[in-house]
Amino acid sequence: MTFTKKTPESVGLSSSKILSFIQSLEEANIPMHSVLIYRQGALVTEGYYAPYTSESLHRLFSVTKSFVSVAIGELVHSGQVRLSDPICQYFEDYTRPDIHPYVQTMTIEHLLKMETCHQSTTYKHDMRDHWVKSFFVTPPSHRPGSHFNYDTSASHTLAALVKRLTGKNVLDYLRDTFLKDTDFCPEAYVLNDPFGESMGGSGLMARPMDLLIFAQKVMAQRSHNPYLLSATSNLTDTLIKGATLEEQQGYGYQFWQIRHGGYACYGMGGQYALCYPKHDLIIVTTADTQSLKEGNSIIFNAVYEHILDSISNQPLCEDSQSYQQLQDKLKNLSIATPSEVITRSYQDHYILEPNASSFNQIAVAFDAEKNQGILTFYQDKQEFRLPFGFGGGIISTFSAYEQDCFSYGSWIRPNRLHVKTHLIDECIGSIDFHLTFHNETHLSIFIKKIEETLFQEFDGYFEGSKT
Repeated sequence: MTFTKKTPESVGLSSSKILSFIQSLEEANIPMHSVLIYRQGALVTEGYYAPYTSESLHRLFSVTKSFVSVAIGELVHSGQVRLSDPICQYFEDYTRPDIHPYVQTMTIEHLLKMETCHQSTTYKHDMRDHWVKSFFVTPPSHRPGSHFNYDTSASHTLAALVKRLTGKNVLDYLRDTFLKDTDFCPEAYVLNDPFGESMGGSGLMARPMDLLIFAQKVMAQRSHNPYLLSATSNLTDTLIKGATLEEQQGYGYQFWQIRHGGYACYGMGGQYALCYPKHDLIIVTTADTQSLKEGNSIIFNAVYEHILDSISNQPLCEDSQSYQQLQDKLKNLSIATPSEVITRSYQDHYILEPNASSFNQIAVAFDAEKNQGILTFYQDKQEFRLPFGFGGGIISTFSAYEQDCFSYGSWIRPNRLHVKTHLIDECIGSIDFHLTFHNETHLSIFIKKIEETLFQEFDGYFEGSKT
């Protein structure tokens, strides 16, 4: 499947409005990673924010849930499962004779609708225990089918069900079925949990284009596929539990309902495929909004203000000037970095006071010739080395964690340095380092990390003195 490329105007969209959409996100300081817009069979916008490219695999987080749902739909279609089947019948090795009746009566459909008997994700209670097993042994809080609770362990268990019945992980199974004969990236994969099960709730690593391929096929088939039509419909109420207005519109089978008659593959941090069937419109974004309280709402509101409010059912007059401006913009997108040049080189070590992260030293170095710097944190048996740029970011691998990142620094006051690193690998998030240099002998550091599971050391306050 290769999408035809057309001008926005030829399918009733406005180049100038799409440009305004992109600019509004920049003005709101939203850390975008990609934007793709599809309408009426054509790809009209495709942009990637450096260092991301069209071929970069991106962590899509809870978008994975929608892929799991479609895999379950394929099992339903082939007759291997029924939505009314109790999930326990497929996991007898994790159930006991005295299993609670609320767990015993949970069906596959309950899991798909996030109407399980659990009030939260079960494996997060103790992530050292088997994640799938936790779904069956955690004491329930209420009768299944009664309430919506966002329970990622339900999606994780459904992914394990796919593996038990097919011998393949979710993505490989979909490649043989729903995604067959598409251009879905062969290098895409799903991360495993510590026990070897696919992370069905959050582990998909794929290109933004892969998400568009998936979303377009769902939209194309939902009119004649009863399962997909149900999956993308409003089947359960999220009004009380939804944290934002968008999340209060309802839920289907691992797809969210959104305003203006849409539904979405919806992932943490701004990973979205926003689907509007009545307009034959799909907007794919990848981003990292985790540090911005209203970041997700800003993306949605920008879609409504700049794109949906101006959409036409008829082609618009071509606007060659705006179209060229849009193309120029798309070719030069990048994660914003401060413009800064350093004029002196510097290198020193600081001994750190005892701290919870067990860091005992930090080395700070600047190279004026290269306009770069390096922070190196030391533990007794571990070293964490982070290169960063001034006036632009540097792509490197965060040593010890082996995660790619994009890092840059700027002087926010004469004695205060801010270094920011964007995690751009299987981990998506950010780490901010705020260094205050006192009297050329002392260093105070504050580190704030926003990432779901790793980099626990990089959070808190640290005090150091020169060696």
